[in-house]
Amino acid sequence: IMAEADALPASSLSAAPSPIAWAKLASFPWWPAVPIEPPHNLVCPRALAHSQPCFVHFFGTHDAAWVAARSMCTWESRQPLANTQIKASLRLKYSRAVSEAREARVRGWAADAEHDVYAVDRLLDERVHNGRLQYLVRWRGYGGNLYQETWEYEENILDPSLIDALVSRRSA
Repeated sequence: IMAEADALPASSLSAAPSPIAWAKLASFPWWPAVPIEPPHNLVCPRALAHSQPCFVHFFGTHDAAWVAARSMCTWESRQPLANTQIKASLRLKYSRAVSEAREARVRGWAADAEHDVYAVDRLLDERVHNGRLQYLVRWRGYGGNLYQETWEYEENILDPSLIDALVSRRSA
């Protein structure tokens, strides 16, 4: 999750790996994903620019994120994890993700309007959940609504200026 301020244009990035792969974000297991074109107004954070980043759509959750090339691998190079290896809170989403990825491999993948990507408006609040810091993210233009809000863990906030802006608003 990032703002546009400290970022590079997507056009300056290298080509994406082949479709239907595994991608890894911090605090999550390897997850079925597919590289997609980022929206024209979404830019890659400078922190990832040196690592051949790829913008991916995650199956099952339909989230999207920038992922470093070293945090991706081909579908064939990994096996899905057993349910016992997945946190209970993620099991249903993970199972759905693997099923969707398998179906996409059979039918072919086509990015379409079903796989929208949304921009961050701002951070609204913070809390500690299960001992980890989370921020309430206001998403712009989500699902036909003007705004949608979700709690996201601190490590998913890639742009420190979003956190700085929240702190500034609170201290004003």
